[in-house]
Amino acid sequence: MIDASEFSASDELMHAFDPSDILWNESWFFSWMPADDKPAAFYRLGLLPNQGRGWLWFYLHNGNEWLCFEETRLALDHFDTSNGASYDRWALRFGFKPIEPLQAAEFFIEGVARVQGGPRSGALVPVRVQMNMRTTSPCFATGRKSYSGENNRYEKNRFEQSLSVDGSVEFDGKTIPIHCEGHRDRSWGSRQWRSLPS
Repeated sequence: MIDASEFSASDELMHAFDPSDILWNESWFFSWMPADDKPAAFYRLGLLPNQGRGWLWFYLHNGNEWLCFEETRLALDHFDTSNGASYDRWALRFGFKPIEPLQAAEFFIEGVARVQGGPRSGALVPVRVQMNMRTTSPCFATGRKSYSGENNRYEKNRFEQSLSVDGSVEFDGKTIPIHCEGHRDRSWGSRQWRSLPS
């Protein structure tokens, strides 16, 4: 079993980043899937400090289609990283904020999603999600801690954690309560998104 003490409250926050690594990425991932066919979703935010941007994915499946947010060029300066990471600009609001580090957190997103799939593919739909979560497992490392940069001073690491999730999803004039299991992970370090030719 992984020693959960490898991680601490500070790992809920931004980490010092290697200024020589253009692919350095600070990531928040969160997903849930109800057993009763209510909407399932996954969220990922990557902050790329050496590129000055944030990259948001949020995909909500309502049983018939996907309601999608994907923003690849959000200005890094517009994020609040004092407690987790959140954004509130241009009619888009979202964030993942620890309430009790490594134990409880809140997630929210509000804005206009684009429909993918089904008869109304391409339509724009207002969506609002509010979730609270509590951990049901310790943090488990999903790789070995490593270091980079001058004097190996920049830690790279990752953990995953199981959750209980409670909240609601709003779209198409409906509010749907969500009570289910979920999952999250946190990672910081270089993220290779593509393979370069040799």
